[in-house]
Amino acid sequence: MKRPVLALLAAFLLAPAARAAQPVVEALVIDDTAYGRQRPVWLYRSPGSADPAKRTPHLFVFLQREYVDELAVPATLEKLVAAGEIPPTIAVVLDTSTERPTEIANRAKFDRFVTADLLPWLRAKLGRLPAPENVVIAGFSVGGLNAAYIAHLHPDVFGNVLAQSGAFWRGKEGSNDPPEWLTHELRNRPRLPLRFYIEVGSGETHRSPNGVVFLEANQRLRDTLALKEYVFRYSEVPRDIHDPDHLRPTLPAGIVYLSNAAR
Repeated sequence: MKRPVLALLAAFLLAPAARAAQPVVEALVIDDTAYGRQRPVWLYRSPGSADPAKRTPHLFVFLQREYVDELAVPATLEKLVAAGEIPPTIAVVLDTSTERPTEIANRAKFDRFVTADLLPWLRAKLGRLPAPENVVIAGFSVGGLNAAYIAHLHPDVFGNVLAQSGAFWRGKEGSNDPPEWLTHELRNRPRLPLRFYIEVGSGETHRSPNGVVFLEANQRLRDTLALKEYVFRYSEVPRDIHDPDHLRPTLPAGIVYLSNAAR
């Protein structure tokens, strides 16, 4: 059962009280001029992320609010930072729940929000962005597709893509055609300075509305990344994982891989 976002944040921030250094989670809004709305956003900062004496902090941008509630990103990042598996980390979680997949998938409109609103907001909040190799954009299903789409447009900002059960079967501008548009874009253009972590469930064998088998679309993306000699890791989890509850235990592997791939 889903837990309300505010209740989960309160539980996370208030317990246990004995922790010496508390991470910070702020519930904020961004003025989204592309979609004409106030877009909720959660900003997480791990202990040490603002200390220049520490390792250079990484920035994660998650494209769905489920990464706050069902996928428990703040708690996951805190554990990984505390264990020394990733450097001090800042994470931004966007709420895209009011948009239908066709309104954000491979859409120039979503890119306008990123360039006109999100990136200026991030720079104002953080002072400056980390180097691209220390920035990860992430999502699941259409969010995973969108993460790869935005990174391929802005590799000078987002150097890493984390896609969980990405909907890579989709076409351009939220349509069904041409199928697997982004995979063809990556295949037909010079290799970009991007790293990828792609995971999908081996049971995701259903056909998408344009007839493409979901799993096979991810496999063809994998083959394209290999052909173009990208740095990437592909994980095929032996079950149908197209559900946030199933993605939670596999998320740390992607975070750790991309946090350390540049070293």
